[in-house]
Amino acid sequence: MNWDRNRTIKITIKASPIFRFELELPPRELDPNVRSHWAKKANAKKKYRKSSALVMLSSLNAIDGGQLPLMDAGISIQWFAARNKPKDPDNIIAHCKTAIDALEDAEVLTNDRFVKWITSEWQHRKNNPGLELTVYKINKEDTIESYVKWVQREGSN
Repeated sequence: MNWDRNRTIKITIKASPIFRFELELPPRELDPNVRSHWAKKANAKKKYRKSSALVMLSSLNAIDGGQLPLMDAGISIQWFAARNKPKDPDNIIAHCKTAIDALEDAEVLTNDRFVKWITSEWQHRKNNPGLELTVYKINKEDTIESYVKWVQREGSN
C-alpha cells in the first residue's frame, strides 16, 4: 500500500451516548488562563470534583450500572455560559478536567486515560448556565473492523 502524506484517514467510530450529566460550571480558579494561588486552586478543585461526583452518583442510581465502569469512552462537553463571550474549545476541555476526573470517582470510567476522544462546544444560555457532560461507550470491535476494512480497501488500490 502506497502512503500519501496528504490523504486524510477517516475511521468511523461507533459510539452510543449512555450517560448525560448536568453540572454547574467549574469555578473560575480552575480556568487555565487564571493565575490564582495554588492553595485556592487546590481547594476549588477538591470541592468541584466532590460535588460533581455526587451529582453523577445520584444520576447513576436511576440507571442500570451493569456496564460500568467503562474502559473505552468518548466525552462530549457542552458549555452553556450566561455571558455572550465565546470560550475556546481547548480551554473548555482544560477547564473541565476536574469534572472529567470526577467520572472516575463516580465509577463511570476506570481511568480517564482510556478516553479516546473529547469534544467541546460553547453556547450562550443566559437564564440557565451550566455544563452538560455526555459519556459515550465506544465499541472497540467496530472500530477495529472499520480500520481493517479501510486497509483492505486501500491495499486493493
